[in-house]
Amino acid sequence: MLDPEYRQRKQQYQTERYHKQMLDPEYRQKRAEVSRKFYADRRRDIEWFRQHVYAANKRFHDRIFADDAMRQNKNAYSAKWNKQRYCADPQFRLYHGLKKWYRLQREHLSQFVWEHWRPIYHQDKVERTCATCATTRINGSRLWFERKNTSDCNSTSYDCLGCYAESKWSKIVPMEAKGASRFYKPRDPEVLAMLEAREKE
Repeated sequence: MLDPEYRQRKQQYQTERYHKQMLDPEYRQKRAEVSRKFYADRRRDIEWFRQHVYAANKRFHDRIFADDAMRQNKNAYSAKWNKQRYCADPQFRLYHGLKKWYRLQREHLSQFVWEHWRPIYHQDKVERTCATCATTRINGSRLWFERKNTSDCNSTSYDCLGCYAESKWSKIVPMEAKGASRFYKPRDPEVLAMLEAREKE
């Protein structure tokens, strides 16, 4: 058994060393890069992510929502954060505009034809891995975009709404003129400028 005094000195030394290292910008940058690579690699291991990250997040949220005061604080913070991002980020506004349109038109999507995707709106949330960002939506999503014209005819690939919304507008809108006229039309000047610049890339 370690001497309590020795254990205390060792702990103090490790704490001081950690604080000294964290004051070094180069060390912090290197530490952040290692951490990002570690979690990027681990995220591809779905079972590890489900067991160590998703389960921990679920326990955290369950603990918050079991307490009325904590739940109200969490909801207030989330509402404030979403409002700030909505005001500051045109891509976020486009994402929510498309999300609302697809939710309202979920019963009529078969009336539209897209060149690159076939939108599928499920009744219940479905867990899938996005082919673009390689993120597995463990919580699931009702809206997925099935890719058309994939090189592998034996497999089906899907994109999430976030990646679909980051595509060029000419790919996002339906093909037919009638379908395009009924499609979501952003009117926000910043969103329109962003989409125009994206078309020129």
